[in-house]
Amino acid sequence: MQWKNFTELAQFQPKQLEAWRTLKQNDCKYMLYGGAMHGGKSYFLRWAALGLALFFYKETKAVGIPIGLFSEDYPTLRDRQISRIKMEFPAWLGDLKSTEAEGLCYFIRPEYGGGRILLRNLDDPAKYQSSEFAAILVEELTKNTEETFTNLRTRLRFPGVANSKFVGATNPGGVGHVWCQRYWINRNSGDHEQALFKYLPATLNDNKFTTQEYRNQMDALPERLRKAYVDGDWDAFEGQFFYTFNAEKQLIEPFEIPEGWELIGSNDPAWGGQGSFGLQAKDYAGCIYRIGTLYLKEKTPQERAEATNKFILENKFTKGRKPSMIISGVDAWAKKDRYAVMANDLTFADVFAQNGLFLTKAMTDRHNGWGAMRSVMPDKYKIFKNFNAPLVEQLTQTLTDDDDKEDILGKGNDSAVEDHALDEARYGLMSIYTPSEPKKETFTQKRMRELSEKVNNQQWEPGML
Repeated sequence: MQWKNFTELAQFQPKQLEAWRTLKQNDCKYMLYGGAMHGGKSYFLRWAALGLALFFYKETKAVGIPIGLFSEDYPTLRDRQISRIKMEFPAWLGDLKSTEAEGLCYFIRPEYGGGRILLRNLDDPAKYQSSEFAAILVEELTKNTEETFTNLRTRLRFPGVANSKFVGATNPGGVGHVWCQRYWINRNSGDHEQALFKYLPATLNDNKFTTQEYRNQMDALPERLRKAYVDGDWDAFEGQFFYTFNAEKQLIEPFEIPEGWELIGSNDPAWGGQGSFGLQAKDYAGCIYRIGTLYLKEKTPQERAEATNKFILENKFTKGRKPSMIISGVDAWAKKDRYAVMANDLTFADVFAQNGLFLTKAMTDRHNGWGAMRSVMPDKYKIFKNFNAPLVEQLTQTLTDDDDKEDILGKGNDSAVEDHALDEARYGLMSIYTPSEPKKETFTQKRMRELSEKVNNQQWEPGML
């Protein structure tokens, strides 16, 4: 079967068609598409990946052209791309399958060039240091650091393809908001290829599949978030609450926590069966390490207690060591939650205690708690990469309340803003936060501090202990 042209096959909407035509031009090498919620970004990415494979073959006659389609992690890749490719891409054009040599790919048939769309995730970008791609397409680009973009950019090459392409699709906010805005929105990066960066904005108004229910949901957001997510206003995030957060300094490679370091659990029970649990450790130099985050939705207290126990016991960085305390929001002792009623009127704390998890009430002073979090970043608060996604997302997307500059926008139980990881991180931090100088060290403590400083400087080597 043949088709008249690729755009008929892709059935692009007008804004997607404009982006596709722009992408093919020689003066566009790096494209950012979207900039708001529900602008048809995921659809455009996968069809642009297919279109580039066919376009490059038509232009160069090179066969087996590799195109990389990336998401932040495998569940996102599966839900947003793999499942849709199965339904949307025609069987006569190619096959979606996994091979030992290539991994999971969409293989275009030889008569159409034999191109390959390699479906990958960015849980560890270093995996692709020896890879080559004629084009790279990344979903939710602002969830990645500039370092990840730089590393991927060096993989952008393939023999015979002179006009390789990079496409990012994203919303404002996130750990990569500032650098994406610098390259594509403000266009003042100073990069030697800056002229080849093109931004194609698309909002929910550009997507004919947007429902009125979704519009109502987005309109209910606080005003500045609505401007960012609905209107695609990148400047709406100028009021970022955690302005001291620095991804390049704070997101570090995980390592095994020394047994002598203090280990604390933190918990936000929240309402409606959702909440967050975190693990953090404190070294002898006073630096706090965020080890991992367990984020659960629509779970009963019993289900969450079981999941928390498993999370603690199977944590490879602490070797299953239990925290000395689990600090929890005071909601854990209330009986008005609908899930608590289902559990024979037991509180969240009661159910956790029955499972061997004993909770301690947190200090709930929001102003001092948020102030402490901002004061320890970036030098005294490190976060393990790839194990704390909900916390990192909330740190980078939370805005300042215009009416209360010392609190976050959208606070409260009826908030449309996700803040459960932030709340429990604040509880845990306040339990081990020491604003003054550390006490006089013993010889052993001095040795452990010196080792922890090596960890901070990424000089850790196995066997140092």
